[in-house]
Amino acid sequence: MARCNAARYWALLLRAVALIGVLAGCGEGGYPELHREDAGQPEMHPPPPLCPVETSTGGSGGDAAPGGGSAVEGGGSAVAGGSPGSVAAGSSGGSAVEGGGSAGADGDGAVRDLLPAYYDFVLYLKANGFTFMDFATYWKADKKSLPEKLFVMRHDVHARDVDLAYSMRKVEQSLLPEASATYFVMLGFPSELHDTVKQQRYRDVISWLHAQGVDVQPHISPNDMYVSSYHPAWAKDSLAQLQSAAAGSYSIVQHADGIDIDALPNDLLDIRSMDGRLLDLLRQYNENWTTLTGLTVSYYAAHGSHIPVNLVMNNATLLDQRQLLATGIYEFDAYNTQIHAYIGDLGDNDQPPYMDHPETIEPGRYEFLAHPYLWQPSITAQRLAMHALGGGVGCAPIAR
Repeated sequence: MARCNAARYWALLLRAVALIGVLAGCGEGGYPELHREDAGQPEMHPPPPLCPVETSTGGSGGDAAPGGGSAVEGGGSAVAGGSPGSVAAGSSGGSAVEGGGSAGADGDGAVRDLLPAYYDFVLYLKANGFTFMDFATYWKADKKSLPEKLFVMRHDVHARDVDLAYSMRKVEQSLLPEASATYFVMLGFPSELHDTVKQQRYRDVISWLHAQGVDVQPHISPNDMYVSSYHPAWAKDSLAQLQSAAAGSYSIVQHADGIDIDALPNDLLDIRSMDGRLLDLLRQYNENWTTLTGLTVSYYAAHGSHIPVNLVMNNATLLDQRQLLATGIYEFDAYNTQIHAYIGDLGDNDQPPYMDHPETIEPGRYEFLAHPYLWQPSITAQRLAMHALGGGVGCAPIAR
């Protein structure tokens, strides 16, 4: 039964791809409809308060870290003190994006103009000794010999991000060596399967990135896959109902290589059955990713879905389960315990001031999540204006 549901799930996408030829002449006319995690959200989110508590909800319209608190235990600020307009001692002075016109070290002003804030961000970090890696390189690296200043670059590509993913890659191509970033693309997301234009745009950017030797992997939501395939009765419950029913039913047991979820026999989600079905869905997803892209799935980046169950049992928590990892269907999720054993988290979900002031980032080792959409010039201008009104210094868990 699980196999049949998975097959029906992906048959929608395969049929959609068959219609691409019919729709090829329609044109895209700018950005498509935003993914539902962004629907109804303001285009620019207000700056967070000092050292905000990260949640598992992705509530800022992006992809949030798992768990109820920080993505890395211990907490602490990863950003130097000062106000949003300040410059850290010893820096070259000024905002990373203000002053414009500078073409950077390679004189490529045209590339900088694509995403000025991101160009300046990367250029500053590179000039100040940070090494950049994709996840394939980091996963295979000797963790005892990692650089003291490290960014493992993660780009989650939703529909809103596709066009700017090309620009982001061009910036990295001009400044960084190969194998410096992994792009996680949301091909085959359940609510988008009927949108043939959107699916083709995903496939196009995957093909373009892969042709340049870039590491490209899926950005997925196991919870959305499960709900769309099996339609469990609890999927109709409100968040409050789910939280009430699930209270006290689960405990997370942390191990060095992942987690175990202990559940009562009558747990609401029937987690053991859910896990078995998820494994079938993930197998089918991987097969269809390969069919559509010609690429092999090695690992995932969990999506911060807003459906209620993901606020109760987060995608990243599900994918960190040792019994799922042991199957070999995927090597890891970008939020897994083994990934964060040696690196902390930074990201752009809340558009923190360090996006424009990289000089405030403390030396350390980080996974850095950057959504291409949030680095475009129009949003950069809004972000700087909001921070000028009194936003706090960007905060994040301490680096490891």
